Amino acid sequence: MRKIVLILLTIACLSAHAQPDLDSLYSCLDEEIKHFPEYVAARQHSIDSLRQVFNQTTDESRRYDMAFRLYESNYAFINDSAIHYLRQCINIAEKLGQQSQAGYCRSLLAMRCSNTGMYDEALEILSQVTPAVLTHEALGKYYEAYNHVYNELAYYTHLDDMKERYLNEAGKYEELMLSILQPNTDAVFLRREMKYLNSGQLQQSKAINDEWLSNVERGSHRYALVALYRYLEYKAQNDTVMMMYWVAEAALADVRNATMDQGSLWELANQLMLQGDIDRSYRYISFTSECTNRYGSRQRNWQIAPLLSEIANNYKVSSERNSQRLRHTIIGISILALLLLASLFYVNRQRKRLAL
Repeated sequence: MRKIVLILLTIACLSAHAQPDLDSLYSCLDEEIKHFPEYVAARQHSIDSLRQVFNQTTDESRRYDMAFRLYESNYAFINDSAIHYLRQCINIAEKLGQQSQAGYCRSLLAMRCSNTGMYDEALEILSQVTPAVLTHEALGKYYEAYNHVYNELAYYTHLDDMKERYLNEAGKYEELMLSILQPNTDAVFLRREMKYLNSGQLQQSKAINDEWLSNVERGSHRYALVALYRYLEYKAQNDTVMMMYWVAEAALADVRNATMDQGSLWELANQLMLQGDIDRSYRYISFTSECTNRYGSRQRNWQIAPLLSEIANNYKVSSERNSQRLRHTIIGISILALLLLASLFYVNRQRKRLAL
């Protein structure tokens, strides 16, 4: 029965892809959210199996590989676990004398920290990396990590002079990163697209997103990321239908991949609130909040808290308004019922008089 449901859901979503039917896509998303515990259980089972192999392995090279796989399995699932296994990777790499691998993992660890609002920690970790010992790939990741943390600092600071400084640093490391990383990596696609998108060159940014989308598997975690940036493309074009379609597609992929860092669904909830769909918006933001708490990101909690409060207030106002309308309706029906009874009593009394 479950297989039949999934087939029907897939058909519905594919139909939405050909000609966006947002109601069908939202229904598809609602159904998948119901099955989210199953996806989480499957992800947890896979992680438990990897952990068992890691704990039983004595060969250090093999342990490094397993620890890295555990990091990859956890980085959008449980942030503390992802950090834990990156630290394991660093320790093993240093034990093996693999300084480039240790530096590569430190760069990833810094990105985990900056993704969750731990900016001082991220910069401290990156200061421990020696660029001269890094391979080409590891050096690109090192520059990417610096670019990421400075972009985050620039976005969240309220001081204009600090914002300018952070943006200058971010720009410097972006140039270095782009000169090293392969052009088909997600980091390069993302920054190329955002460069054109931020400057209003929508045709060029959309073309890059098209190319990026062709490089990812539909329904994967990477697909969710590309779909979210595709949403930004259509949002910039004020195409409401297509932007809602793509943010819902991103959210759907996140749910099916048991992603706890629910950025797409948070954005979808926000847009639905703005469009007046308070009930659905409230359900989505509540689900997102639960996932965020499990993931362990203080930054995402900062982002969600104001929106959660606003949606909750709107939901309360909407519920009270609906309750008031219901009370008025009940009172109206009661009055009509009383009038009807009075009319029936009057008619019946008149019939008895006529009968006499």
